[in-house]
Amino acid sequence: MNLRERIDHNIADFSPSDTQIATYLLAHLTEAPLLTGAELAAQLETSASSITRFAQRLGFEGYPELRRELRRELREQQAPSVPATREGMFAAYWTREKQNLEQLSRTSDHLLENICQALANAPRIWIFGSRSNFGHAVLTHELLSGVRPDVRLLEPQSILSPQALLEVNLNDTLLVFSTRRYARATTQLAQHLITKGAKLILITDNGESPLIPQASQIIRVPTQAIEQYGATGLISSLAHLLVIGTAQRSDPARRKHLEELLEEFDVFE
Repeated sequence: MNLRERIDHNIADFSPSDTQIATYLLAHLTEAPLLTGAELAAQLETSASSITRFAQRLGFEGYPELRRELRRELREQQAPSVPATREGMFAAYWTREKQNLEQLSRTSDHLLENICQALANAPRIWIFGSRSNFGHAVLTHELLSGVRPDVRLLEPQSILSPQALLEVNLNDTLLVFSTRRYARATTQLAQHLITKGAKLILITDNGESPLIPQASQIIRVPTQAIEQYGATGLISSLAHLLVIGTAQRSDPARRKHLEELLEEFDVFE
């Protein structure tokens, strides 16, 4: 039985606390697998022992086993079937990408303009993405550094060597790339910068990123794919678009000076 079936099967024996926990889990099936028992208890303002009893009532040894089951169900849910033939797979891939692009193209111009303006005006920009999102962060840092000053790339190990975070100031902007499976390090690092006064711009997918409630601006990028890894190419396209929009709102002399330096030092063949 999956989680919903287990809950339906045992609901007659639920206490009010059990009902509260069950309601939350069913409403946050993509976010809940990221939470420890203690974090879930804090979220619901209940005790860790209540979380344990709830898991045991559903037939698990404890919450860790329930959490593993949630993760398994989420993986199955996010892994669509692959067409049987290679030709069918390629065609299906491009069809899905076109659908994703069509959906992303409906993003509000007003939202995009506000984000570009925020990136142009911020005293300092911090960029972060862990695991598969680190590449998007590196690309955006490289491009954005050419159009405005004081753009900082946070390395994935920043949470272990956090010296750079000492420089975070009020009104800095934090640009985070976060897609499923959401990395705990991303959430922890972003929450720290937010407590220091940074404003969060979140680039995420259509899931329930834990950072959504704390973001000042959010763009959701469709990542539906024909396989389990997710289609993340449009995130790079969006990064290019945001850099172009930021450049139009920034000092053009900086870009000109950068080109002169590249030529002076004969950087490219």
